[in-house]
Amino acid sequence: MAVFGAAIVAGCSGGGETGGGTDAPTAGGDPASETPTAGGAGAESASTPPSDADPRALLPEPPEGWEQGELVEQTADSLESVGAEAGYGAFYTDADGGEYFVEILRWPSAGDAESAWEETYSDSPSWVVYVTRNNFSFAANGPDADGVEDQVVTLVGNSPALTDGYVDGNNRVG
Repeated sequence: MAVFGAAIVAGCSGGGETGGGTDAPTAGGDPASETPTAGGAGAESASTPPSDADPRALLPEPPEGWEQGELVEQTADSLESVGAEAGYGAFYTDADGGEYFVEILRWPSAGDAESAWEETYSDSPSWVVYVTRNNFSFAANGPDADGVEDQVVTLVGNSPALTDGYVDGNNRVG
C-alpha cells in the first residue's frame, strides 16, 4: 500500500455503511467538471459531486462477484497533514481473493485535488489509478500483478461520480 494510504489507514476511525449522495451535474470546460458518459458497470453516465459531498458517498460499489470490506474514515491529523478536508477509503476483494484499496479525499478546491498527485501520491509506485473530479481525488491500488490496471479502473469507475471511461481517460498514473 502507498505511504500516504498506509498513513491514512493507520490513523483512521472505524467505518460504517456507505451512504447515498446528492448528484448535481455541472457544466464546464475542464475534465474535472464534465459529466462522464462511458464506462461504469451498468452506468450510462455519472454526475459531478457537489463540492461539499461526503467522500463516503462517492466510494464505488463493488463490481459483480466482488465484496466491499472495511470502510475507513481518515482522521483530522492525517487530513491536515496533506491539506484535505475529508476522506474515506474502502477495501475490496475480487472473486479470486485479490485485495484492492480505494481512497477518496475532498480538497478545498479542484486545484488542490489536481496538485495532490505531485505533492502526495506520485512518489509511491503502488497507486494504479489517480483521477480527480471537481475538488475530489480518487486513488486506488490492487494486487501486485500484471493486468490489474483494468480491474482497478473498473472498480473506481463504479463510483457514482465516475465511469470507467472517465477513469481510463483521466488517470494520472502511468
